[in-house]
Amino acid sequence: SEYKDSSVSDAVDAVLTFAELKEIFDSKEINIEILDEIDIDPPHAYLGKSFPLTGGLLKTANISGDILEKEIIVVEGKERVEEIINEIAEKKIKSKFIDILFCEGCISGPAIDSDLNFYSKREKVISFIDKNINSFDKHEWKSTLYNSRDLNLARLFHNKNQRRPMPSEDEIKKILARTNKYAKTDELNCGSCGYRTCREYAIAIAKDLAEDDMCLPFLIDKLESAYIELKETQEQLHSAEKLASIGQLAAGVAHEINNPLGSIMLYANMLRRKIEKCTEDSQSREDLSLIIEEANRCKNIVANLLNFARQGKLRISSVNVFELITNITRMLLINPVFSDIEITINNQIESQEIEGDSDQLKQVFLNILTNACEALESSLVKKIVINLKKIDNNIVIEITDSGCGIPQENIGKVFTPFFTTKKMGKGTGLGLAITYGIVKMHKGEIKVNSNIGKGTSFVITLPHKVNIINPILN
Repeated sequence: SEYKDSSVSDAVDAVLTFAELKEIFDSKEINIEILDEIDIDPPHAYLGKSFPLTGGLLKTANISGDILEKEIIVVEGKERVEEIINEIAEKKIKSKFIDILFCEGCISGPAIDSDLNFYSKREKVISFIDKNINSFDKHEWKSTLYNSRDLNLARLFHNKNQRRPMPSEDEIKKILARTNKYAKTDELNCGSCGYRTCREYAIAIAKDLAEDDMCLPFLIDKLESAYIELKETQEQLHSAEKLASIGQLAAGVAHEINNPLGSIMLYANMLRRKIEKCTEDSQSREDLSLIIEEANRCKNIVANLLNFARQGKLRISSVNVFELITNITRMLLINPVFSDIEITINNQIESQEIEGDSDQLKQVFLNILTNACEALESSLVKKIVINLKKIDNNIVIEITDSGCGIPQENIGKVFTPFFTTKKMGKGTGLGLAITYGIVKMHKGEIKVNSNIGKGTSFVITLPHKVNIINPILN
């Protein structure tokens, strides 16, 4: 503090703010409103009273402050002062006298205890100057000044450089990146942080003069991200609760149905073998084959229900998506029914590995590719194209077939449990519902586009790293 400076240590006893001065008056029960006004000790100021006003220095020195005067500049306010100093440093200013006031006049300091606005304060200062300026005895004033000529008001100042080192360009870029400013277009220069530009703000952070959370757009983005993350977590929890309920139901159904179903299939097979040995009754054989076929269908429905219920838990491991899809296509093409289908895989990514549940992801691609193969049953051109590409931190798998397509009115229902467009006995309606659930549990997205007679395209987006609730790690 200045009062501790050795050059004035014997002249200044204490330093008070206006608020503290009022507290002293209150403690001493001094009411300045009822006290008579008296002059301060001489020598009195003449036009020096106008010093706090903009241009007051010129008035005191009797220098013309004409607006058209090029030799003189009066500057006030932080931003304008910074501008003029930079202009002087670059030698762009040719004026001979520059009156610099860092504040907007010296009447709005940070410690002044007043609710008046700038203009009211200025008016009061001018009234105080005008109060006795005309009755001022200049001869007496000059005489007093002359008699006080030995009063030494000179001050010596020592260079105490408080500048902090300038950060490197790389450091500035890193700080800007921390507040989501990666390109020049990201720098809004809105001034909400208190600095003119985002670059100045980053420099201030590097110098420990500012903090990241002073940037309003960054805080808004941060809040939005937190809201989205919270919403996704809520959806994930809601999905987990639903899956838990379905799991309990499915486990009960599986237990109650599988036991009698096993008996039906066992005795139906035994009866069919007996009929084949003992009689030529083809109708009975056909009826028994239908019973066995429908029992197998019930078995598949129960198995799918259990698979649908197990989506609540993932066994996380490293999964090579390209290898997984390649193996599934090979397995499908072994089936004589699908042997005439042409499957093309276009791999546009270098690192095909992601974090996920290998078994469940296999089920996802198997369900979609099986549906695609079955959709090509009556098509003249039997082609499936699989494109693998990377977008940001995600792997995108696009599976397109040249099949019959899905009617537009059914597009919104394809992921609904037990909805199917297949013929009776061909599907359970759980395949795509299971697929949707597995993809969502992997924090991914699945979309479908289709045109009747042209084919269907499924687009699956999976993140490289999955962040899920209570994963089972292998």
